[in-house]
Amino acid sequence: EKGTLVIEPDDDDLGAIVKQFSGGLQGATHLRIEWGVEQYPEGANWNGPKSKTRNTREPVSLMIFFGEKKVDSGSAFVPNLPYFISFFLGEKERSDQTYYGNYWQEGGRYFCIPCDGSTGKTFVTEVNLAETFQKNFGKKAPAITGLTIEVDVQKTRKRNGRHAKAFIQKIELFKR
Repeated sequence: EKGTLVIEPDDDDLGAIVKQFSGGLQGATHLRIEWGVEQYPEGANWNGPKSKTRNTREPVSLMIFFGEKKVDSGSAFVPNLPYFISFFLGEKERSDQTYYGNYWQEGGRYFCIPCDGSTGKTFVTEVNLAETFQKNFGKKAPAITGLTIEVDVQKTRKRNGRHAKAFIQKIELFKR
């Protein structure tokens, strides 16, 4: 809609748009994303210990992949992926916490930025990816090799004829 990607799932489903960067984005160290939420998925819950299965759902997330080496997903039924950092907008989560999914606990980290539960606002999230990677994985970040825009509203309840509604206006990967 008017240059904005609007994500509005009407089924309790999972979907992703994937972009791979052949050879990696050399020198890209920062992310800036302009995005927001109109409706959060009812029943999403990232809280609790990482050893417990949680309903880790979000109206929209942006996953940034680093390097080519695949890291174990923790399940024979879930594909192994390169290291990644995922940013999502959450209603009840905390922005000062590192979250772990039910899978990819060795190679994936999730951050809710921002996390105030607001709807109808456009947020600008800016992150130093190199610093965040170093802090969370204890090593220098490999080149960015892909990104995924994801929506996951599985096992959430429908309201207003949909499970969630979110939007992305702009994504920038750059060197500062």
